[in-house]
Amino acid sequence: MKTKRSVMIVLSLAAGALVLAGCAAKPRPLSFWNMPFVTQEVSPAYVKAWQENVKKALPKYEVSDFYGPGDYGPLRQKFLVQAQTGTPDVIEGLLEDVPVYVQKGDIEPLDSYFNA
Repeated sequence: MKTKRSVMIVLSLAAGALVLAGCAAKPRPLSFWNMPFVTQEVSPAYVKAWQENVKKALPKYEVSDFYGPGDYGPLRQKFLVQAQTGTPDVIEGLLEDVPVYVQKGDIEPLDSYFNA
């Protein structure tokens, strides 16, 4: 009886370790809103090259190919509404929008991410 229980505990621990290893191996999702990618102010070839480069540069992340709602007006409004949810992670936008984002606490300096 004791041996059977020991085997079950070992199997449970092994299964747990496999689950954790599987979770660790999954890339983390990353969302990036970029108006020129949506409106094609940059070419589709540029976007494709960017996607290939980001896969190499950020192998631990899976970057979404949804680049936001389009023009800067809708992009700004939707970002202000849902920024506290964590989506998007990164936004390309207009310089004049930065004070509003800062006031709302929706953006943060990236220094610590690059100094790591």
